[in-house]
Amino acid sequence: MIELENKQYKLGHFTVDCQSNAISYDGETVVLPVKVFQLLKLFISEPSHQVDVDKAIERIWQGNVGVGKRGFTNAMWHLRKSFSDLDNGQLEVFRTIRKVGYVLLIEPESESVKHTPVQAAPILKVNNNQAINTPKFLLIGICIALLLPITLIIHYLTKGESKTQLSQLETPKEITIFQGIENHPAIDSKGEKLAFSWRQFNRPGQIYIKNLADRDTPIRLLSNSNNDQIAPAWSPDNERIAFIEKTANNGCQIVIQDLASMRPDIITDDCVYSGNRSNLDWSKDGRYLLFGKVMAEAQALFRFDLQSKHMQQMSFPENSEKDVLARFAKNSDEIVFIRQGYQQAQIIHVAMNTPERIVVDNKDSIIGLTWDAKGERIYTNILEKGSYHLYKLNVDSLEHTVLKQIQSPANLSFDSKNNRLFYAQYNTKEHISQRTISDGQEINRVSSSYRDMYGSYSVASSDIIFMSNRDKNWDVWRRSGNKSMNLTKGLGTTLQPKISPSGDRFIATIKPKHESIYSLYIGDVEGKTLNPIVLPGMEPTALTWGQTDNDIYFANVTGNSPGIYHLQLSTGTLTKVSDQQVKSLFFENQSLYVSKETAVGVWKIDLKSQTESQVNDTLAQADYGSYFILDDNLYYLKRDNEYDYVIRQNQDATESIINRFPRGSVRKYFGLSPADEHSYLLTLNNIPDADINMIQFSG
Repeated sequence: MIELENKQYKLGHFTVDCQSNAISYDGETVVLPVKVFQLLKLFISEPSHQVDVDKAIERIWQGNVGVGKRGFTNAMWHLRKSFSDLDNGQLEVFRTIRKVGYVLLIEPESESVKHTPVQAAPILKVNNNQAINTPKFLLIGICIALLLPITLIIHYLTKGESKTQLSQLETPKEITIFQGIENHPAIDSKGEKLAFSWRQFNRPGQIYIKNLADRDTPIRLLSNSNNDQIAPAWSPDNERIAFIEKTANNGCQIVIQDLASMRPDIITDDCVYSGNRSNLDWSKDGRYLLFGKVMAEAQALFRFDLQSKHMQQMSFPENSEKDVLARFAKNSDEIVFIRQGYQQAQIIHVAMNTPERIVVDNKDSIIGLTWDAKGERIYTNILEKGSYHLYKLNVDSLEHTVLKQIQSPANLSFDSKNNRLFYAQYNTKEHISQRTISDGQEINRVSSSYRDMYGSYSVASSDIIFMSNRDKNWDVWRRSGNKSMNLTKGLGTTLQPKISPSGDRFIATIKPKHESIYSLYIGDVEGKTLNPIVLPGMEPTALTWGQTDNDIYFANVTGNSPGIYHLQLSTGTLTKVSDQQVKSLFFENQSLYVSKETAVGVWKIDLKSQTESQVNDTLAQADYGSYFILDDNLYYLKRDNEYDYVIRQNQDATESIINRFPRGSVRKYFGLSPADEHSYLLTLNNIPDADINMIQFSG
């Protein structure tokens, strides 16, 4: 972290405030993202006020060249545009030094001012008996607490913002109300026909077409397959539909179906099938298809030329990043897409042979994206404070409007001809169910009118801690008997709560309000203490407790030293135990059981011998945290076209079905977890159901 001697500086007629990460001029203030402001401070701190790429990567991106090069380019773009927007380009603040970097042209002048410190969100006092002994991290921790970096929606989004009142929008109209899950709406270029995927309980999802111009016309089944079909995309002439089809052994192929002859044409069998997060789009000129492929440890976007059959890579994610829900923009050389990291999402805009540009940054989740070619804008659903909100965003100016809060939405499709937005509306609420291993009977339930997910069980007290948005924020809650208590009290967005072996403490990753990254927190289940564990240069994920309350294991995917780490709480000793990049961890008998980013299954890492072996080749990537070890047997979640199964894989590799539920009943990611020796926890949907809705916009 770059430190400066003073709290405020003058750059010509601009004021730079180091405590609020802001620059201001003539009564207007812009708050900068953390790394962008760190780059500005680096310019100020350098004697020559010149910064080259290598120095910025070393100081701000901890030497991570791949991430740093892209980050440096984007940060400079943010800086230049921020200063230019404030004074309409009156002062030239930075100048490019070709093939080297940039130089700050204005000499900074320090200012001595009385400043009211920014107040942190309340954190409960730490009981001295439970304080964490991390002396080597103390200084950095104090700095972080004092600076309180404020990361809002990219500052461009705040300029010219105009919020539309809900009364100005028509009430959403239900387009499909069938039993089952209707998803992936795609409107044709005339705005007359809607293609969508419909999955009924007893059969895989299929592509259907609904005639919006004639209500009496029955829906049309595009094809009748034994495989899941999703993500339809219309050709510009509306004579063909492309879609993604899941094949045997989790394979994926892209099919184009001619609507007149009904002849299918398989375009490629090298794509990614991932349910709601699948990509497929057809360019406006009819020449290209856009879809995702797995590349090493990432998921990138490719453009397929239907004439030459040539495939060209369009996006370049780093390891552990997935580029999803891609859409062609103004032309076939320009795309927008969602980049999903482990714990944050961005919207990226990129044109051929130009750097990627971040349009929306540092969000917990973005699950919808569509392009309105006529208005040159995008519509997107962004998770904020426990709820999704619909945004209309101009890609060029980055001005935005918050349109409506939508509960549990999914894929979006915009009808430019009639100014209508179609989306999948999920009508489910999750609850946590404790069930016996012997007969699958429910013996305990955590549920409310909100979303309660991902339980962790205390064998000592029978308490359950879990994620919930009951207080309109993703918090950690404790259920004891019939009473529930909020343990994180709105501190920020929480993920992965795990209760300690004794049942007295819990850990979770939390992104405090106004901060840009998740940090590791530890608290007690009585709600009396909550304290961050400072891990410089790291963003922990995949949390698990070790043998005792003194041992924590986690994965780090940021900085220049990714891998699995062991933290001893009593001494603050941090040890790297593996270079593996993993999605989930489970500790049992001096071994870690892990799942990986781009492969199905579960692996065992023996911490004593440092050997690795695969113990399961079935656990799906989307269920990466849904497994545990009990009595040396592996319990995991398995799905087919009809059911979700809880499976016990015995030591001799034979399998037994412990329980089964209608397909889509169990929540993805961390839907299954251990309870006591006789039971387990599931995060279940009340009723798996989704319908296609439509919002009509005026003008």
